[in-house]
Amino acid sequence: METTPALAATLACSHGGQAPVRHYHLPDPGGVMADQVNYAAHGELDRLSAAGITPERVWLAVYNADSSPHPQTLARVAGLLTARPDAQIIQQSALFAGSLGAGLFADGAALLQSRWTLAREVPRLRRQSAQARAVDRMHWWPRLGHCVGHGLFVRGDVFTHLGGLPTATMNEDLAFGYLACAAGVPIDPLPALEFADSPRTVAGVIRQTRQWFWSYPEYPWAGGLAAGAGLGSRWSRAALTAQGLARGALWLAQSPAVAATVALPFASRRRGAATAAAVGALAAYYGVPFALIARHLRRAGHDARCGPRELLGGLAACLASSLGPWWCLGQAARARLTGIRYTHGKTER
Repeated sequence: METTPALAATLACSHGGQAPVRHYHLPDPGGVMADQVNYAAHGELDRLSAAGITPERVWLAVYNADSSPHPQTLARVAGLLTARPDAQIIQQSALFAGSLGAGLFADGAALLQSRWTLAREVPRLRRQSAQARAVDRMHWWPRLGHCVGHGLFVRGDVFTHLGGLPTATMNEDLAFGYLACAAGVPIDPLPALEFADSPRTVAGVIRQTRQWFWSYPEYPWAGGLAAGAGLGSRWSRAALTAQGLARGALWLAQSPAVAATVALPFASRRRGAATAAAVGALAAYYGVPFALIARHLRRAGHDARCGPRELLGGLAACLASSLGPWWCLGQAARARLTGIRYTHGKTER
């Protein structure tokens, strides 16, 4: 395969030199993604500072190699900066529609993750950014929003102030969001969604959720990083850590709760009423959201459906959604007891 420097050189020449592209090669072969991003970011900030451009005038954008940002992403970023000139971090969320059609379970998992983006990720960012800007922002219960490792825009001086992406934790994204929340930095959601890929196999979905869940048992470590950097108060860090751990517990309980809902008609003497309650609960939890997401994706030109096949796949995905987190929790417990170290695994292709 063509090397990354060769790809960068080809890209740099494809627009007649109008779009300069620089490739930063991390010299440490043991470095992880966060090390690579930090290395490139500091290289660019140093280069621009030498040219007389201060970090507060620089915005860094982080994307993965397989990211598919919305064509209007940069225009929307510029518009958000016009509306909110005090913005410091902007997060583009994603709908996982890039691999729809891969299979019943894979499509259900992609729609379930997209549902989480719209129902949880974006509203939390809105609440966190509003509170961070409030006059009484030192509220007794600070809001915890989170960043993800793609679609992340950070102002240069803020990136430096927060110490770059954390490398002491397994995942860098949620820990970086924790540091921003502890520092009282607003994380603004970008009104332009990315269309991301989702794993195409059952094993791939479980591996991905296992890797993603590592951030939750490590929230106390993120709190330690914030304390070491002097970000936030002891109470605000405790409140943020408690929110992170609570969200992890809810994720662990998701599959058991759905399984109990499915089993309700078989365990109840009033089977008719129990069946109606179970169907209503599942429809409200993922059936109706799936239908709304599919309609939105069709309007955006994607081949998305929400029929019996997708609903069955969604149910299977709900029942399996906690397997990866429980696997991760077992690994975290083993690491704590034995001292064994786990490395960041590949979550997609």
